[in-house]
Amino acid sequence: IVGVAAAVVGPTPTGGNQKLKCSGRETYNVEFTSMWSEERHPHEDFPSFPHFSPIVGASHKKRYSMFAAGDMASAGVEQVAETGGTSSIVSELMAAKNKKTVRNYMVGKGGAISSPGGTQSVTLQTTFNARYISVITMLA
Repeated sequence: IVGVAAAVVGPTPTGGNQKLKCSGRETYNVEFTSMWSEERHPHEDFPSFPHFSPIVGASHKKRYSMFAAGDMASAGVEQVAETGGTSSIVSELMAAKNKKTVRNYMVGKGGAISSPGGTQSVTLQTTFNARYISVITMLA
């Protein structure tokens, strides 16, 4: 069993058409806790060493997309999905940072996240112009 767990988080408007103003930066600690277990997800092919790859998170502008439903995966997303490796996606994030579409990115420390109960986090800083957060990991 191999798959990718991913999320994109963006701003939530408060009050109809009211524009939100940001005077600076916000820092978010994105924590991932694995709850995947054979007990919770019984299946005859449940892996003997269930785990997730290190999480990779990025804060970015709206026009950046780490992944999108129906689109072809980038080489970096493919590497995470197939092997749990992060070098290609980090290269893609560095290139996007140079183009000013990604503000910052971080790879979780400590290697694979054991399951269930393993935890890993990344700290990301957002601004008004780069207020979206994307996170990716592989489960195996």
